[in-house]
Amino acid sequence: HVQCRWSMIAQCYAKRILERGEGLYTPNERSETLIFLSQCYKNHSSGDAKEVRLRIGEFESSSFVDEVVEHCVCTMKEGEKCEIEISCRDLRIRDVDGPWTTNNDNLLCTIHLKSFTRATDVWKLSTLERLDLVGYYKSCGNVLFRQSKVVTAAKQYLKALKLSIPLEFYCKLDEKEGMLTIKGACLSNLAACYLKLGNFEAVSTLCSKALNCGVTDVKCFYRRGIAYMHMNDLELARKDLLRAQEIEPNNMAVVEQLKKLNVKEKEVDKRDTEIYKNMFK
Repeated sequence: HVQCRWSMIAQCYAKRILERGEGLYTPNERSETLIFLSQCYKNHSSGDAKEVRLRIGEFESSSFVDEVVEHCVCTMKEGEKCEIEISCRDLRIRDVDGPWTTNNDNLLCTIHLKSFTRATDVWKLSTLERLDLVGYYKSCGNVLFRQSKVVTAAKQYLKALKLSIPLEFYCKLDEKEGMLTIKGACLSNLAACYLKLGNFEAVSTLCSKALNCGVTDVKCFYRRGIAYMHMNDLELARKDLLRAQEIEPNNMAVVEQLKKLNVKEKEVDKRDTEIYKNMFK
């Protein structure tokens, strides 16, 4: 759901270049950009362009329109001016609570990329700089998650995890423990996002990976226990929830899930009993 979102966005708008830009490069991840943006419905008069300073990949809004604008900016050269059209159908499906869903006309956005400063390419960063960047993306994800912007938060955790993969193979021994700690935290936090999105198989997989990184936090066992319960693997659910309770005996969230598990186990036992009765009538 999260990983394919960026490629999906590319198919949701049509771009028309009004003025060509200059140079060879386009903005990359973490580029600082200055754009002028105006938005209106098709066949309506355009409003005044507003100045927007955008850091690529780190926007705080989870609006579908904002994501489309950012995607388009990444295809533009300095000085370029373009117009993009987003269909009203995509707006209604993908931006349900957004401000542009009350009309049956397509949305037009005029974007003028005045200037940008490209960020240092990731492959040029030192190990410590990459570790700092992993921590930064994790912090961004935490802020977004607390704001209930779950999909956008998940994107930040995925960026952090993608950066952490090569670090496992060439970081120094004294750096490896810190790297595994932050990787485990990102896996656990990403599991929290998928739990909100209802992808329980992903939750169980991510929590298992986090535990393999040395994470012993109650949240991992708690989240995986809930995931197993939704997947009807009640034995594993009980094992994880009891482990979570062992770590934090007074955690009321764990106690509440154990109560739900007890109810579910009784329902399953009752159902199985009825099935066996009918089999041997």
